[in-house]
Amino acid sequence: MSGLWNKGTHCTQHIILAVLSMTLLVQTTGCGPVDPLADPANWVAIDAPSHGFSALFPRKFKQNEIRTVPQETADGIVIHHIYGQSGVAFYYSVSCAKFPGASVMHAHPGDTLKKAVDDLVKNYHADVLQEYQVYRNGFPGRYVKADIPKEKLGLNNNNRLHSMVFLRGNYLYRVTAVGLGNEPQVKTFFDAFQLKTL
Repeated sequence: MSGLWNKGTHCTQHIILAVLSMTLLVQTTGCGPVDPLADPANWVAIDAPSHGFSALFPRKFKQNEIRTVPQETADGIVIHHIYGQSGVAFYYSVSCAKFPGASVMHAHPGDTLKKAVDDLVKNYHADVLQEYQVYRNGFPGRYVKADIPKEKLGLNNNNRLHSMVFLRGNYLYRVTAVGLGNEPQVKTFFDAFQLKTL
């Protein structure tokens, strides 16, 4: 190297320094794109008073990212209000489902929450890592973290499911983040979610 350095021209020396600097930069920081939405300080507050919640999301919603989906059940029609958006490496969503009163009146809240978590895990073909009881604004809920092996959904990479499910009367809320990594952003997303007066 020193022989090349001594014999090289001034221009060659600059090229060698640039290549060494780039190599060091890639080794220490990686060469993937930086997601500008990864910083929660830039996230957007969403207030949905008609659905009884507020939350922080990585960016403003596009028109097709807020949907209302009716679902027929044996007890009547369930109305799902879904706020969901994809980032570079993650999917974030809050859904609010309004059930017919009779369908939840006789069920124990713990049983309803457990069934909601079990259904979610089953839909993602996920393997549960953690599951426990949580509360938000005095309302009961459950938290689940699960691995989603790429083979089960035909994905390119393994993923992780993080979700909190809350029950308030005949409303069921599901706060979900899917991806791998971004643990601080998931914590911010979950901490920001609040149940409000309907």
